Amino acid sequence: MVEEVAPLDLVIELQVPKKVLIDRLSKQLVHKASGRTYNWISILQKLRERMI
Repeated sequence: MVEEVAPLDLVIELQVPKKVLIDRLSKQLVHKASGRTYNWISILQKLRERMI
């Protein structure tokens, strides 16, 4: 059973190549305690910036 939370006002369709989706999703990390998601590419870039 689906419960309605709010009326749907807008739908957006994004056309993204499968390779891009797979690449992005395969680099996702989830912090178990908080449920936050992180991306390896972003984390590595921040670490590089701190090292300079």
